[in-house]
Amino acid sequence: MTIKLRPMVKKRARVLRSGHSYTPASTRVFERAIAWCALGITRTQTPLPCELEAWFFIKQNWKGDSTNYLKALEDGLNETLYTDDDQLCDTHSHRRRRSAEEFIHFRFEYYTPDEAARCLPGIPTSPLPLPIPPRKNK
Repeated sequence: MTIKLRPMVKKRARVLRSGHSYTPASTRVFERAIAWCALGITRTQTPLPCELEAWFFIKQNWKGDSTNYLKALEDGLNETLYTDDDQLCDTHSHRRRRSAEEFIHFRFEYYTPDEAARCLPGIPTSPLPLPIPPRKNK
């Protein structure tokens, strides 16, 4: 799937004097945009291990390492393609600098029940895809 969004790094959570923390607004907007773009993909009800491979195309030099770009994508897909990003057994990221356009391309794949059993023993698997539940307002 290709998403025509400028890749962003996952910014650090901010902590207030009261001790409460929050995610910066630009990161929240980016993650919601990623989730919205992935709404057409069905997910399974039971948490299945999965693999995510991503390519980030940027016109300028990088302003963060590839893991921060990948984390923003993972969190944007959270509760959309998978229940939680701890289901990701394999992640791969590739960077392309000085691209004519800026976009994100990713490949997402659930493991088969046999692959899932090898990856995370003891997790129940179900091959039945269900519709994506509505996102919770935070």
